[in-house]
Amino acid sequence: MSRPTSTTSTATTATSSGHSRTMSVKTVTKPQPVNSISVSDIKIFVTNLRLLDFDLRQDWPGITVQTFSGKNADQRQRIGGTEWALFRLFEIWDPNETAQVR
Repeated sequence: MSRPTSTTSTATTATSSGHSRTMSVKTVTKPQPVNSISVSDIKIFVTNLRLLDFDLRQDWPGITVQTFSGKNADQRQRIGGTEWALFRLFEIWDPNETAQVR
């Protein structure tokens, strides 16, 4: 859980004796909505999959930025694409371990 950020501003007022007094006023800004994954992160992820030539594999599930969009794809498609990509990445990192899974 994140706390809202606050900003401090100053206001100058005059007292009855003619001296000026600076008052500190603290305002709280509205918390910004939390987006777990930004669009640019997803673009980088999909680009990296293509740079690794995963899109040339026969079992490529057609992962695009739209795959991870809440509007255009269903949850099953997002999970399947993520699972496939993570398995293929792990396959590069540790081929012996992934060979045992098959």
